[in-house]
Amino acid sequence: MKHILSITLLFFCSSFSFGQQNEVINDTCISVFDKSINRTIYEHVSIMPEFPGGEDSLFAFAGKNFVYPSIEAHVEGKIITSFIIESDGQITNKKIVSGLYKDIDDNVLKLIDKMPRWNSGLCNGKKVAVRYIFPFLIKLVE
Repeated sequence: MKHILSITLLFFCSSFSFGQQNEVINDTCISVFDKSINRTIYEHVSIMPEFPGGEDSLFAFAGKNFVYPSIEAHVEGKIITSFIIESDGQITNKKIVSGLYKDIDDNVLKLIDKMPRWNSGLCNGKKVAVRYIFPFLIKLVE
């Protein structure tokens, strides 16, 4: 039986952060101090970071570059990732917040590693680091 992998990327900017304190609301920008990395990170900004080419390009990139691992079970479900899009568009601090299956989770992290630099987020005209919470919905379709 042949299966086709369908990946749905339900992405949105985080509405929460891990290890946060000292929330600051500045116009339309929201930042938090993240104790785990000892720095301030924005969670919402005037202009959100964007994958080069926009959302459609992001979906195409994920569909082309995600590799479903060779595993015995046919595992489906949601993987929630978190990463920071730095002021220069580079992705850092990627991690699995809620995993599905180790081999699949690892391949999602590899996909994130392959991503090109994003267009930076802006807070009041200044490029800033923004945390993204990025859910991947893995579904096998016959």
